[in-house]
Amino acid sequence: MDEHTSTLAKHDGTKYELKKRKNRKSDDLNQLRSALTKIRDQKSRNAGRTWRRISGIRNKGGGGEIDSAEYQKSNDSNLFLLRSLIDRVPAQKLELERNIEDSEQQCDRLRDMRPQWDTLEKAEAENNVNVCQFESASEIRQLEQDLRISGSTKTIDDCQRECGELQIRSVNSRGLNKENLAMEREISVKANGVHSLDATTLVQRS
Repeated sequence: MDEHTSTLAKHDGTKYELKKRKNRKSDDLNQLRSALTKIRDQKSRNAGRTWRRISGIRNKGGGGEIDSAEYQKSNDSNLFLLRSLIDRVPAQKLELERNIEDSEQQCDRLRDMRPQWDTLEKAEAENNVNVCQFESASEIRQLEQDLRISGSTKTIDDCQRECGELQIRSVNSRGLNKENLAMEREISVKANGVHSLDATTLVQRS
């Protein structure tokens, strides 16, 4: 593998790795947003379900207020179920709030990394430009090497300069050709006029 091919391979590997890291971070952010939405929905559903069960138990018990003493003394299974539900609510709420907070913090961290993503994209664009320049330079070196092999001592700059001079000469030559054609047409017109005059003179003399 020559130096040019090796450099291109390294660039392609770096470019692929940067793109893979960017896509992975974007996927992480989308997953966190989805998880955060699910947690909030779950919290809302749990709160609604708990409230419906508490309301149902209270309705079965006659709609009266339930206090701690009643929990401890009553053997009614519905009241124990209600106590169990109410006791679990704070812990579930705390866990859900903690999950929401953790997810929001991760989302914030990923958003803070956005400038780094922009920097990576800019670096990728600059690398593409550098690769194009490197390829052009490599092609020039190869052409100069081909010229040396053919026995020529000229460089690519010399060839480009001569090409420019030839283009200028070609433009000048086309200009001269136009002038020559115009002069030829003018001479032809004058010659035709002279021939016509000579013919008229001969007719008059005869």
